[in-house]
Amino acid sequence: MRNNSSLSGNGRPDPLADRVRDRVREAGVTIDRAPVTQPGLSKESLSLRRVFKEMGDSYRLHRRRTGDAVIPEVREAAIAFKRDPNLLSLTAVAAQLEREGLLGW
Repeated sequence: MRNNSSLSGNGRPDPLADRVRDRVREAGVTIDRAPVTQPGLSKESLSLRRVFKEMGDSYRLHRRRTGDAVIPEVREAAIAFKRDPNLLSLTAVAAQLEREGLLGW
């Protein structure tokens, strides 16, 4: 049975949500191999933050290369993730980057 968090607003599977979830799982495997010591943070939180950082690094590199300004929608999604880091808010960041053609996976 499919988790509801991978459904789009119209009830159909959301491939982006699945891709984000897979990326978070991959980050979790990496954390298992080389444990990170950050007291008070769960493996899930660390995995979410790792993927968020990866997206942010890629976005900043793109902006440095192109001289593009910050995209307000990307900034708003990033702020929302920082306020409440979870799979849904991380998927919102990925969605904004994908709309701009900046999500590399």
